[in-house]
Amino acid sequence: MSPTDLKGQLASAPSSPSSLSSSSDDLDDSIRQSVSVKLRETDNAGQYLLTAEDTEVLQEILKHNLSLARAETSPKPRFRFRDLEFTRQLSTFDRQNMTFGSSEFHGFFVLFWMGVALMLLKVMANNWRIHGTIWGKNEIIRLMFAKDVLVLGLTDLILCWSTLFCLVVQRAVWKGYLRWSGAGWLIQNIWQTAYLAAITWWTYHRDWPWTHTVFTVLHCLTMLMKQHSYAAYNGYLSELYRKRELLKTRLSQLENLSRNNDLAGQGHTSAVDTDVDAEITDLKRNDFRRRSSNLKSYSRARETDQLMSLVETTEHGVSLQPDQVESLKELLEREYEILSEGLQGRCSLTSNHYPRNLTLKNFCDFITLPTLVYELEYPRTDKIDWIYVAEKTAATFGIIVVMIAVSQSWIYPVVMSTLRMKEEGLTAQQRLQEFPWVLSDLLFPFMMEYLLAFYVIWECVLNALAEITMFADRGFYADWWNSVSWDQFARDWNRPVHNFLLRHVYHSSISAYLEAYISRPANQSTERAILLLTDVIGHRFINAQLIADQLAANGYFVVMPDLFHGDPVLLNRPAGFDLMAWLKGPPGHLPTRVEPVVQAVLKEMKSNLGCKRVGAIGYCFGAKYAVRLLQPGLCDVAYVAHPSFVEAEELQAIKGPLSIAAAETDSIFPTSKRHESEEILVKTGQPYQINLFSGVEHGFAVRADITKPTIRFAKEAAFAQATAWFNQYL
Repeated sequence: MSPTDLKGQLASAPSSPSSLSSSSDDLDDSIRQSVSVKLRETDNAGQYLLTAEDTEVLQEILKHNLSLARAETSPKPRFRFRDLEFTRQLSTFDRQNMTFGSSEFHGFFVLFWMGVALMLLKVMANNWRIHGTIWGKNEIIRLMFAKDVLVLGLTDLILCWSTLFCLVVQRAVWKGYLRWSGAGWLIQNIWQTAYLAAITWWTYHRDWPWTHTVFTVLHCLTMLMKQHSYAAYNGYLSELYRKRELLKTRLSQLENLSRNNDLAGQGHTSAVDTDVDAEITDLKRNDFRRRSSNLKSYSRARETDQLMSLVETTEHGVSLQPDQVESLKELLEREYEILSEGLQGRCSLTSNHYPRNLTLKNFCDFITLPTLVYELEYPRTDKIDWIYVAEKTAATFGIIVVMIAVSQSWIYPVVMSTLRMKEEGLTAQQRLQEFPWVLSDLLFPFMMEYLLAFYVIWECVLNALAEITMFADRGFYADWWNSVSWDQFARDWNRPVHNFLLRHVYHSSISAYLEAYISRPANQSTERAILLLTDVIGHRFINAQLIADQLAANGYFVVMPDLFHGDPVLLNRPAGFDLMAWLKGPPGHLPTRVEPVVQAVLKEMKSNLGCKRVGAIGYCFGAKYAVRLLQPGLCDVAYVAHPSFVEAEELQAIKGPLSIAAAETDSIFPTSKRHESEEILVKTGQPYQINLFSGVEHGFAVRADITKPTIRFAKEAAFAQATAWFNQYL
């Protein structure tokens, strides 16, 4: 099938926020929510009536725990704002970065600055010869300092200190005067809108020159993003804190009820308790391994029964029995522990947990840090290197001088000439004829100003600020000069802003649209569907799309989502590409970022696309998530080819048929790993299949060289294996 024969389509599948909530900032709420529970004693002794402030939420908690008990899994809780992780790193051009110092392209960096120095000397000499001063006519500097310099400084001071309003709001939320999900969120957004409008109006009202206006507006936007991040994260933590405090109160009530039940039941032996004791005693007589396994199964069965009983109780509003009170107490204790973990955030070295972080010191610390994303804890350096600070400060002022020289010599004269054209009465057509020449005169100086502005901000100013504040994560930019697409350039040239957008904009809007390649069968039916999870090349890779079309030709509705947020690995990756660095980020493509997308698409397929039975296919990178989906209520069957990073625990937890196509030469899924997988799959009791293809390497099922007969046969046989497996079990 040629590329022009593709039957699929790229689609940004719309959905309601609820249908994709598992991939948005609200992921943790759909995974595990907490609820305040009230107990009221009934007329019958020993029985209690359970009510909830949100009965539907309580039922969701109970049913989710029930599904976990049945699936015999206990996944770690996931929380919002865990998508980014700050790490110790140096900026690319930093002299302390040993990788840059040993780079074979380091000479071009030196050559660039030699060229800048020679250019500056030429400009200074020319100004001295014509004007008798190295600054020339000095219009740019006069423009910068001619008006309202003191007012500019006072404005910036007010701009910074007024951000304390966010701290006041968050402390009011913590104290209970406001609730973040209600008035708190509204007040914060009104304040942010007024903040931006006031600063913008002030620059217009003062009729400032462009230098004053640009500085003030950009600094305002920076402070605005900082305020939003601070408020959004602490507002979210306030909701967790509120739920935890409510649970604490209810648990205290349950403890009292349990104590009363114990006192009432003294001297009475239950036949059920006797049977339980006898069964446990019998288990102790068995060997250690069998005893542990049987006791675990027995406990899980009891937990499942208890959860089912609680679900029925909340659905029908009947009284709680004493044993149900104990079960509910255990469930809420687990919820309490999870909420406590969420309030700790990523803290590992400090005790700066919510609400301890709501202090003036912590807020001022965040405002001065060279990051737009708020965290409870950041990686820090051990001390301040003041020589390094002096070096970066000197470089900052030196580069500003160069930028002024470039503007004075090559930009200002061109701008003045265009203004004279208008003053001299040239028609619009005449000025339009001059436009290409004006543009050509500005191309090189604008490029120089862009490069110098980038270097002075992201390399000099931010590094100096990071050193003063002892901020260790200095990945302010990546190698954007190697970008092959605009989206890659947008991610890499300004990492602080990208990280802010990633956390507070992109992930919030993922509930509205997710890009996916969709291929439909001839009958247009969506009842039998396949969720195709790609390798690191992504869903736009033509080979992956052809595979999706072939699956559709076999009668399946295929959805292949973008797992990497528009950041896949290039097919012809550059030499020295570090795959592990790409995986770990920032922003990274670890399960914390990929799993929400997978779950969101699967939920969309089942809720809005009419998919009744769903199979999962995972190639390389996608295999891990295909295996994870083999759980009740998720996917019915799975097939993976040359799997990557699938852990033994994930294989042990599968609850459906699994087929594996393996390569003879595969460093990620070697012979030892394959044999270990076979041993695990035998013990699961689920249908499984492992086919080994000789003469091929990792990736053969997707990136095969079909000019070679052996590889082509393996690729086609692996695809036939997948279709046969789905025909049998899907």
